[in-house]
Amino acid sequence: MATPPQFIWENGLRKVVPYYYTDSVRTKGRWVGRTVYDVFTTEFRNKTEDYYVSRVNLSIAFLKHHVTDRRF
Repeated sequence: MATPPQFIWENGLRKVVPYYYTDSVRTKGRWVGRTVYDVFTTEFRNKTEDYYVSRVNLSIAFLKHHVTDRRF
């Protein structure tokens, strides 16, 4: 069961305390032979290419618990 979100009150507004979220997906056959960058920018189009580049540059993008880069 998920932990309920933590809230704080600031200037009369209720805000959610920042938290980390891990997104995981299973590999699709059509991804074989493609780079992680290519898969993310073409298959997960809800975010911009700049978003994925920044995640990789900040070492936030992981593949099997290892930091990845655009060439992988």
